Amino acid sequence: MGAAATGEVSTPQAADSAAALLRDPGALELRLLESSFGTEAVSRLETINWEQTGELYATEGDALAEQHGRAFRHLTVVDAPGAAAPSHGTLSLLR
Repeated sequence: MGAAATGEVSTPQAADSAAALLRDPGALELRLLESSFGTEAVSRLETINWEQTGELYATEGDALAEQHGRAFRHLTVVDAPGAAAPSHGTLSLLR
């Protein structure tokens, strides 16, 4: 039934994408934001390019690390799952 599995994943072309069914994706995005956060708040947002989002998240991540770094400085990657448990006590340092 259908094509044989190859293990390869392909990205659909724009015409094959469900997004192609939308008449005005930008207007839809705006309406979704306004319904979630309010028209006034959305009007204060600054439009950025997709390429700038990584920079934004990196800056936010740096700020979080600066703010909460002391709670995690003694942890290794192996320790992280256990430290996330409420009984561990590390989470209380973030409050």
